[in-house]
Amino acid sequence: MLFYFQKNLIVFYGGSILFGVSIGLVPPAILTLLTREASESKKNISMYNLIIAFASASAPFVGEVMYKDFTKTLFGFWICSAFAMSVLATYLLFKDKPKK
Repeated sequence: MLFYFQKNLIVFYGGSILFGVSIGLVPPAILTLLTREASESKKNISMYNLIIAFASASAPFVGEVMYKDFTKTLFGFWICSAFAMSVLATYLLFKDKPKK
C-alpha cells in the first residue's frame, strides 16, 4: 500500500504510524504467549532468544542476496502469498456462519 501511494504523503504517514504501532505491540504479545505456562517458560524464552539471535546475525546477508538476485520473484511470491492468506482468512472467518 505504501509503495502504491508513494506520492501521497498522508497515506505514507498513516502507514508508517500503523507499522510503528504493530512493531511496538508484537514483542509483548510474543512474550505473553511464551510465558503463559510456567513449566515451559524457561525453555520457550531460551528458544525464542536463540531464534532472534540467529535471525539478527543472518538477516543482513540473506536480505542482500534476496534483493540483488530475486527481487521480482520475491515480490510476485509475496503478492500470491498475501492473496492466498486473505482468501484463507475470509474462508475461516465465514465458514461457520449459519445461512438464513
